[in-house]
Amino acid sequence: MGMSYDPKAKTGGIPPGDYPFKVLQSMEQTYGTGNNGLTLVMEVYAPARSFEVTERLVYVPKALFKMEQLAKCLGFDYDNPPDPRVLVGAKGVATFRKDRENRFLEVDGFIANPNARLEISKSTPVSEVAEEEVPF
Repeated sequence: MGMSYDPKAKTGGIPPGDYPFKVLQSMEQTYGTGNNGLTLVMEVYAPARSFEVTERLVYVPKALFKMEQLAKCLGFDYDNPPDPRVLVGAKGVATFRKDRENRFLEVDGFIANPNARLEISKSTPVSEVAEEEVPF
């Protein structure tokens, strides 16, 4: 007896398009190529369901246009970049396309939002507090 799925029920998955997202994780990393960059894990909200996408923004001159798009999308100053941790929780909209093998969606570009203003806390992140400043 064969498996019980219906081969005719197959769909093409979530189509490419513009979808809202929320940043779940944001960290700077050095990639296997030796280049530094920003890794974002985003929750993407498509009409049928939400899913996670990991986007890697490499800090090389020819790829910095995407970082500038992200700044305009989330509302931070491209010329004065914030600590990457403040991006967690930020929301925006991006255009998603199918990857080269047509398997999953990836970011094609971030959509500018002239009203976006990233809220940057004036307090010092916990990881930057000197050990001798902790009162216990």
